[in-house]
Amino acid sequence: MSKQHRYLLGLITLASVVTIVFQCFWLYGNYRNEKANFVSYAERLLFESVQEERDLQFKKIAPEDYERLHKDFPIRGMAVRALPATYEGTPRWMKTRHAIRIDRTGPSDSLFKQDSIGPRLFPLGFINIDINTIKKRYIHKLDRGLKGVFLLDTLQIAPGESPDTTLIQHAQFPIRATTMMLNPASDTFLVLYLKTPFWWIFKHLAWAFLSSILLTALTIGCLIYMLYTIFKQKKLADIKNDFVNNMTHELKTPLATILAATESLQQFTYEDKQLKAIAYLQMSHRAATHLTNLIDQILQLAAGENKGLHLQLEPVDPAVLLKQLIEIHKLTKSAEISLAIEEEIPLIRIDRMHISNAINNLLDNAIKYTVGPVFIHIASKIRQHEWVLRISDNGIGISTENIPHIFQPFYRVPTGNIHRVKGFGLGLHYVKQVIVEHKGRIEVESSPGKGSTFTIYLPINI
Repeated sequence: MSKQHRYLLGLITLASVVTIVFQCFWLYGNYRNEKANFVSYAERLLFESVQEERDLQFKKIAPEDYERLHKDFPIRGMAVRALPATYEGTPRWMKTRHAIRIDRTGPSDSLFKQDSIGPRLFPLGFINIDINTIKKRYIHKLDRGLKGVFLLDTLQIAPGESPDTTLIQHAQFPIRATTMMLNPASDTFLVLYLKTPFWWIFKHLAWAFLSSILLTALTIGCLIYMLYTIFKQKKLADIKNDFVNNMTHELKTPLATILAATESLQQFTYEDKQLKAIAYLQMSHRAATHLTNLIDQILQLAAGENKGLHLQLEPVDPAVLLKQLIEIHKLTKSAEISLAIEEEIPLIRIDRMHISNAINNLLDNAIKYTVGPVFIHIASKIRQHEWVLRISDNGIGISTENIPHIFQPFYRVPTGNIHRVKGFGLGLHYVKQVIVEHKGRIEVESSPGKGSTFTIYLPINI
């Protein structure tokens, strides 16, 4: 990996990490806000429950005053607030330690009922609020998913002490919420303990959480795809450079042969050295033919990539076609090729030229990539309305990690800095293109040092 690509990879990684960190901070902030909202929600419902219960008890204790206050103050409810017994205007018959004043709920906390003796006061000891009653009312108000996240407890303190210094710790309910007076006559307080309702909070944050995950995944995915595209372009550039180098050598070799042969022919007379002239002419013809084949292969590949191969289908006897190709290779190459035909194969509609070129490419590769004597076995058979052609060799083989790439254009199996066999890396790509155009498929089985087997499947009726 080059220095530039390492910097790019580091930048993309940093951007991904920063995106994830910001999303995590944002989600954590939303979580804390929602947790605070939950505590406020739980405290408000408890206050409403206590207020409703005190209102109900007040109605039982003093129905006339209750009706008069509701008539004079048509509001949502009544608030009961404890006042010292020494409050100015308290009647003498109220000698309890505390008294209560009846207020309206609302923005103003100073409105109360006036009469001839001042604010209308009632002994707090007359009002008895049961914690179980409040708990039932509280449970009824809570959402169904919050039944087990609270604990109501009572606390009794000595005169002069503060409730904050005597609160009890509950391990299962670590959040100490509100503390309110339950019975001033007995110095009893009502304490609300809570634990974090993760599922309840998650439900309220579901859209924010999912959108954050999708946004983060989309951002990281785009960055990874961009990195993948850059490396793919770099790989294609390397393949292109390798292709240009190989093409230069491949084209220069036959041209150099032709030039050398023609120069030699110019140096002697045809009558004196007829045999040598014939040999030079044959050499020039082979080199020119090889050069023509290379150019045709590139042109066919380009045409196939742009608009597909133009097939000229005709009935062909596979057995006859294979025998002709084997004879040609036996004459021109030192290879031992065996043919096994399991059963009589009917005529198949194929493009004779392209199929012949594809099989020739496979046979040429089997010969070129074999060190020592060449042994090739060809098996032909019919299976499930398909012509199955299997070509096996004893060549150097292909490693497992390279097999998925061998049909890519310009790809050549890495063999170090020097390729023992020259070529463009187009042969197998052309073979697959021909097979696919015939609506067939090709499979490869190979391992280093144990040869390769290419299996072609072509439908009988195209």
